[in-house]
Formats: sequence, C-alpha cells, structure tokens
Amino acid sequence: MNTAKARLGALTARDLMVDEVITVDADAPIEEAVRILDEDQVSGLPVIDAAGKLVGMITSHDLARIDHERDGGIEARPTEPTLADVLDEADDDDDPVRLTEGFADAIVREFMTPAVISVSPSTTLKQICGVLARENIHRVVVTEHGKLLGIVTTTDIVRRLADDL
Repeated sequence: MNTAKARLGALTARDLMVDEVITVDADAPIEEAVRILDEDQVSGLPVIDAAGKLVGMITSHDLARIDHERDGGIEARPTEPTLADVLDEADDDDDPVRLTEGFADAIVREFMTPAVISVSPSTTLKQICGVLARENIHRVVVTEHGKLLGIVTTTDIVRRLADDL
C-alpha cells in the first residue's frame, strides 16, 4: 500500500491531464456549447476568445441556469420544454439539438463562468484534490505562462486511482 501511496503522491497535473482539450469560442451560440457537451459527453468546456486566450469555463450547471434566469425562477411543472428536456430528447434521436425560443440568440459568453481555476503542470495530485474540494468544482485547467495545456477532471483522477490501486 505504501508503494501505491508513493506513486500517487508523485503524480502531477502533467501526469493526469488530458492534453487534447475540447474548447468553445466565447462568442459561439449557446446551442454550439450544448451540442459539444452532448456529442463529446463532457460536462464542462474551457471558453476561449478569438485570439485563443482562455476567458472562462462553461459547464452543464451553467447551462441549467438558462431556464432559471430566463423565467425568473424554477417551475415545478414547466409549460414549455426546459434545456434538460431538449437534451433528453436529443439523446433519443439523431436530430441536432435545437433550443427553444429564448435560447436561440444566447452566446456562450453570457453564461460562462469568467473566473477559471487553473493549476500548473507541476501541481501535485494532493494539491489538485484540495482545489477541487475547496472550490467545489469538478475540473481544473492546466496552464503555463497563460497557455492552456490541458484539463484534469474528477473522472481523470478516479480513473488513475482505479488503475494504480
């Protein structure tokens, strides 16, 4: 067990990160973010500007707020389809995701979280876990000198733990 603990203790963000990061443009229609999240089966996307600079993060949680903000609250029984309904229906057929009226003009920048929590490539697994727990988030981006290098998610960590234990 001490050997496994030592191996895990030596892991860094560089060891854990996925370096082929799926991103979305800040000025893209929100429908594009929904499509990417659905097709790539991820729950969050780093948001970049036209120059490729990291400017935010958009998650499925951020998208769930669209209904709440648009309607001023959450209805127990929505009278029109919610974003969750649209996504569920998209799973049942091959049609592209179409958002209901009110979503069509929205862009990613309007719903992203602009404060991005990032770590350096040398950040240890223990430090990453501390950040995830303290910030109550499920992913951190890995950056160096302002450049996006990768992303580490809770799934990446669990996968690595399962492999090493």
